[in-house]
Order: sequence, then structure tokens, then C-alpha cells
Amino acid sequence: MPVVSVIVPNYNHAPYLKRRLDSILNQSYDDFDVTILDDCSTDSSRILIDTYRNHPKVSGVVYNKTNSGSTFHQWNKGVELSKGEIIWIAESDDFADHDFLSALVPVMLDNHRIGIAYSQSFQVNTEEEIIWNFKHFTDNLSLSQFKTDFTMRGRNFIEQFLVHKNVIPNASGAIFRKSYYQQVGGAEPSIKYCSDWFTWIKILFVSDVFFSATPRNYFRYHEQSVIARAGLENKPGHYVEIYDRAMRKRLNSYLKEKVPESKDISHKNHRYVLRENSNEGLHDIRKKRLFSGWQKIMKSFHPGANGFNSIKEGLKESVKVGLGRR
Repeated sequence: MPVVSVIVPNYNHAPYLKRRLDSILNQSYDDFDVTILDDCSTDSSRILIDTYRNHPKVSGVVYNKTNSGSTFHQWNKGVELSKGEIIWIAESDDFADHDFLSALVPVMLDNHRIGIAYSQSFQVNTEEEIIWNFKHFTDNLSLSQFKTDFTMRGRNFIEQFLVHKNVIPNASGAIFRKSYYQQVGGAEPSIKYCSDWFTWIKILFVSDVFFSATPRNYFRYHEQSVIARAGLENKPGHYVEIYDRAMRKRLNSYLKEKVPESKDISHKNHRYVLRENSNEGLHDIRKKRLFSGWQKIMKSFHPGANGFNSIKEGLKESVKVGLGRR
């Protein structure tokens, strides 16, 4: 039985799939098997996948008859099919260094409290040129913490970092323990874009985390990536309004139901919900929906959650709308 089960959920990533699969099959750590899941691709993905079907490391290929509608359905299916205790969701358009598993798996084997181990990531373009280091994504939370490797208690990691933003921003850069994933109910496909973030939080309430500061994962940005298809890269406000807020509201409910003692984390998350509701109110005002906009701003008013600034910004936007400016 393999130590690691690698799950490759694919949908229309034929141009990147060979690079992805080869970067898995050429890992220096070799105690793994691979399951390839195709979610009704309409490109040439299946032709390429079939060339790997008989590879000794490929334990299964599953073609969906209908599109699942969410990569997180594929996550859950892949984990159900997996044989290993450690899971790597290797997204089909990303790729990894030769020693990605060698750097992370031994740490998990040495410490069974670790539920998630992940490495720093680079963002690359379609030509695999590095355009960003995700270290910059965490600098506003801590300039020093993510410079070096560390292990941290899961709840501390949530409170210091993960409640503020998804500091494990690319699933391909992480491996996790199957038993903890199943213990917390797996991914929730109803959270369309942020279920990975919610899943990390759930796992780390019952386990610990290891971070490797050396970038060994490459997140590829391209026209068919999730971020591009959702139109999120140039619409940070739109992202907060719809996707981030949906996850935080679900997290609010989860904390009350499952982790009622985590008052500090609940309080921080609730303040973000209030702020994001205010942002939605501002969005409505800009769209000339003044009544609904002010309702949302006033309903989410809280001095400690940027409430006064929301009112000030709402007044400014109302004046602009009233004068016919954009």
C-alpha cells in the first residue's frame, strides 16, 4: 500500500497536463500512486490521459459521465478512492519540483500530529516564467514567519494567519493526512471557490501544520485558470463580496456548531463578515441601489469592524451617485 496517494483532478487542461503528470511521476520520493480524475473535459485531455493509463504508478483513471460542477466533488471522490494515508491534490495545470514530496512527506511521517504540510509556491505564466513569489502574499501578516521552515499548532496557525486570509493559497503546494480530512467531513462543494481554505481550517482545528519556506510548487496562471474564469484577478472587491464572504459565513456557523470554545477566532472571523457585508453595501450604492446599500451598511455597523469608515465611504459614494458621477 502506498504512503502517498496523488489525486489529479482535471478539466480541460490538456496543454498543461503532460507537464503536471511528468512532474509527479518523476518525484525523487517514489512511494506513491496516482489517480487521474477527468470531469468531462471537452478538449483533448482524455487522449493524453490514456497514454498514462498503463504507467505502473497510475492506479486508476476515472472519467465522469457528467460534469460534477465543482473541483471539490473531485477532491472527495479522489480521497474515497485513495489507498495512501497522505494525500496530494495535484491540480492539473500546476507542476512541482523533483523533490516536492521528499521535502514534505518525511516530516509528516515523523510527526503524526501534522495534518497539513505545504511548501512556498511560485506563480508562473503559460511559458513557466516565474512572475510572483507567494511569500509576498503573507508579508502583511508577518515579514519574518514565512522566511524559514516551521511547525505550528493548528489552532495558533488559524488564529494568527488562516482566519485573516488563505495563506495556503494553492492546493497543489500542500499534502494532508487522509484520516484528518475524513474526520472533519472533507471538502464542501457548496462553497464554490473557497472550499480549500475552509478545509484547511477544519483540518487544523484537529491537527498541526508544517511549512517549508523553499518554493517547490508552481501555480500556473492562464486564461482557463479558476481565477481567470471567475474574473477575480481584476476584481478584488467582487471577490470579497461573493466568494470570501460566502466562506466566512459558513465558517461562522461551523465555529458555533463544532468549535464553540474558539471565541477569539470566531470574533476575528465575524469582524471580517461585517466588513465584507459593508463592502457589498458600497457595491450596491455604486450600482445606484441606494436603499439596499444603506441597509447592508447599517446592518453590519460595528465600530470595531470598520463601521465608521463604511458610513463615511457610503456617504461619499451616495454623493457621487446623486451627482451622476462614476
